[in-house]
Amino acid sequence: MLDLAVGMLESGGGMKALQKLLGHSEFRVTADTYADVTDDALQLAVNLVRLGPLDLTTDKK
Repeated sequence: MLDLAVGMLESGGGMKALQKLLGHSEFRVTADTYADVTDDALQLAVNLVRLGPLDLTTDKK
């Protein structure tokens, strides 16, 4: 499960989505267990912030 969780976070998946995927009833359990992500995931998060606000509705068809 650790590989799945880290892979999801490194791909840009959110912690709340990971909680649902893993079936954790409380967000705290997911965050406490998987918040220590890899450097790649941290860099991805930093890069996303540098892009500024993103409009996720523009590509929907």
